[in-house]
Amino acid sequence: MPLAFQDVPFGHIVDRTDWTTNAAQFDFLANWISINHQQGAAGQFEFYRKGEWLTKQLDNYDDNLNGQSSRWHNMLSLQNWCAAGDRPWVSTSSCSSMAANTCSANLPAIPSPSPPDSNYTYACADLTPLFNYPDVWEPQIATVDIQQATRNILWIKPDHIVVYDRAASVHSGLFKQFNLNLVAIPSVSGHTVTERTASGQQLLVQTILPTNAIAAYVPVNSITTISQEEPSVGRVIIEDTNDPVSIRFLHVLQGADSNATQDAVVHVASTGGNAFEGATVRGVAVMFPVDVLSNNFTSLTYLVRWDHQSLYRRSFA
Repeated sequence: MPLAFQDVPFGHIVDRTDWTTNAAQFDFLANWISINHQQGAAGQFEFYRKGEWLTKQLDNYDDNLNGQSSRWHNMLSLQNWCAAGDRPWVSTSSCSSMAANTCSANLPAIPSPSPPDSNYTYACADLTPLFNYPDVWEPQIATVDIQQATRNILWIKPDHIVVYDRAASVHSGLFKQFNLNLVAIPSVSGHTVTERTASGQQLLVQTILPTNAIAAYVPVNSITTISQEEPSVGRVIIEDTNDPVSIRFLHVLQGADSNATQDAVVHVASTGGNAFEGATVRGVAVMFPVDVLSNNFTSLTYLVRWDHQSLYRRSFA
């Protein structure tokens, strides 16, 4: 069977390294949301390694919109704003999710995958329409504050995932959170989250942006109905508690065996041309545009240090 599968109409990518029991598998979803019983899962990614999930969505059927929200689907939670006050069933303070079960999300969020490649898989999606709920009949109860919700993601096979998220709102004081569901209670130390599975595998998560990020673990104790055999036990929330109007999240995830150490990760920002930023890990530099580019790319220059002694200048045009 082919190692890579893409469902274009539903925006779903599944890719794996091989068909052995030691395979690693990555999937990404950027689907439309416009009918009943769909969950706020657009933008989520999952990672499976050597017979175990290291991170996945929390499969559940919850009747108060908590379990359906983006927070349990490895995606951003973005608090919206409504002139008439809180509307927890849409996307304001309580759920902060995509506007599930609404007609506002007809626009598909289409991933842009790389061709099947033995070294990496890449995708990006603009999920902004899915977080807003316009109402032409009662504009005063519309929630349309989210101006940007985009995700770029790169799986460096077999063990590293680099995720870059952009989020922006009109009003200040609205939280913007990165959520990651885990199958074991993690340890949190500064900008590093470490999960160790039942078999001893590790998921090592490094937060590069925001620089003042705070991470907290929240167990699954508020979901009314969880699927049988569901391995997820909780999620890590990463945020800037100053709640800025605009924010960038940059994370590097690493799957590893029990005796492995965390790879060094260094933040890299462009020094010339278009504004890009990213990270170096395991000899690979991954760069993303700070702002979404259409056709206005001109050039890119950045400096990287590979051997702790020499700086290398890279330029593209």
